[in-house]
Amino acid sequence: MSVRNILSDGSVRESMEGIMIPAGSEFYSVLMAILREREKAA
Repeated sequence: MSVRNILSDGSVRESMEGIMIPAGSEFYSVLMAILREREKAA
């Protein structure tokens, strides 16, 4: 199973690599929490 990212303009990406996410967005907060948890587990 793969994860596809569908952007607000309807375009589909296989990866979010290289995409800038504004620091004030709700998604940024969630993403940073996930990355911090992964770092702790490593």
